Amino acid sequence: GLGYFINNNDLIGVNYAFSISKQSNINYSYRQNEAGVWYSPSTMIGKYFLLIAQIDAHYVWGSQGIGQRQDFTGYRLRAYPMLGVLLGKGWALKFKFGELSNLCIKPKGGSSTNNFVAGLSGSTFGTGISKTFNLSKKK
Repeated sequence: GLGYFINNNDLIGVNYAFSISKQSNINYSYRQNEAGVWYSPSTMIGKYFLLIAQIDAHYVWGSQGIGQRQDFTGYRLRAYPMLGVLLGKGWALKFKFGELSNLCIKPKGGSSTNNFVAGLSGSTFGTGISKTFNLSKKK
């Protein structure tokens, strides 16, 4: 994703993600794309740590199926907490430790399906790294 700080603690941005999965033994394939916007407020905890929240709203599209694939569209709404560790020079490690989300997809000519995720567990854990660039000119 790409974000913009609207002040010292609030970040807004856009995101794109994709997922591809294949199971050759049953000729199954799954491809999913998603693009959307996100908002992420944060607060400092001491000198090197941040408590971060993130809220995503994404449009989802792709295809899935055994043999012949079926196209689908939908949306994903997600909110999750993170702990950030400032590494210096604009770098930070981020650890997601929970999630509340809904993925709703609808195949062409089919019924919608919802996949809900909620909890604080290993299945909702994630990690990442970010880099902040200062594009303003110094006076």
